[in-house]
Amino acid sequence: MLCVSFSMSVIGQMRDKIEDAYGLTATQGGLLLSVQSIGGFAVTVIAMVFIDAFNKRKLIVAAGVLTSLLIMAIGIGQPLFPLFVVYVMLGFFAGIIKTLVNAVMYDTVLENAETHMTLLHLMFSLASVIGPLAAYALYISTGISGVFFILGGVSMACALYAGFAFRKSLPGKMRQSSANVRLRFSELKNAAKKPGMAAIATVSLLVSMWQVAAIYTTSSYLSQLRGNDSHGATALSVLFLGMMLARGLFAKAAGRFSQIRVLAVGSAAGAACWLAMLFVPDVTAKIVLIGVSALMCGNNIPITYMIGCKIAPEQTATASGIISFGFYLALFVFVPVVSALGDAMGMQAGLIFAALPLVALIPFAVRVYRVMRRADSA
Repeated sequence: MLCVSFSMSVIGQMRDKIEDAYGLTATQGGLLLSVQSIGGFAVTVIAMVFIDAFNKRKLIVAAGVLTSLLIMAIGIGQPLFPLFVVYVMLGFFAGIIKTLVNAVMYDTVLENAETHMTLLHLMFSLASVIGPLAAYALYISTGISGVFFILGGVSMACALYAGFAFRKSLPGKMRQSSANVRLRFSELKNAAKKPGMAAIATVSLLVSMWQVAAIYTTSSYLSQLRGNDSHGATALSVLFLGMMLARGLFAKAAGRFSQIRVLAVGSAAGAACWLAMLFVPDVTAKIVLIGVSALMCGNNIPITYMIGCKIAPEQTATASGIISFGFYLALFVFVPVVSALGDAMGMQAGLIFAALPLVALIPFAVRVYRVMRRADSA
């Protein structure tokens, strides 16, 4: 999960520097980020159809190693087209990790899945808190190449360690289904038709719209506001700190509160804090409100994965792939839209637009709540 964290948080922190190096506008930089979703779309299709039939442990480790190499490759300074290819491949291999770690965690600790899946996402946030600050410090002393070489190396060490750890702690090959293609497509169709799956996938899309906009534009917005890169690095770390605290608190309280109520109420409160952040003049107040907004919305992504796996417990990788599809669709469409609004009307206008999905998801969350309640009563 640290590999995925670095591939998002460090790229988010270094977005301005990459755009400056290649002479890109914010819109063009948004398109560069969005091409990660091409690889992400590919892996979600593979996950939804085939991954439940393969050795999940080996796939996670291999994807972690390749993700780390691709993070390092960003620092090489290659021409623009190869950089686009690197971003596509990064989306593919980071997508494998993102999909599989959720499925594996649910399969491994089924009796206490809520707590452990929340802790898994907490570790993502912890690495993301460190990533932007480390990237800022490394950039001052080593430049953009050093940032990606060093943090890619740290990611590689973690991926290799996971390979040794998995051999001791994870049971068997963790296959759930046969590799028969016709059967796999039939199972995908059945999973997608399960009551509540379409609604939770829509919630995932809307949640992800805000999250990708926040991750990939917060640092640029705060850095440009006063011409101080440290403001952007701090704001992005505070964003992930808010998510980490939210996940830590929810991990302790998992089971006491309705997941969907936490998601709906938190999203509404998070949208209010996000909009307030855009209109207060003080930079410190803005950074605090970014953290509070993240605290309110920080559990949304793990909750969607937990509910997707609950809806289709016999096909957890398929369910995780369906949920991940929303994230990559948001990355493909929403980051360029927010960036284009930023170019045309100012970054503040783009970030106002980013808050709207948090409100729009509430009716779909209510739909999921009703479906889950009927299933529990049955």
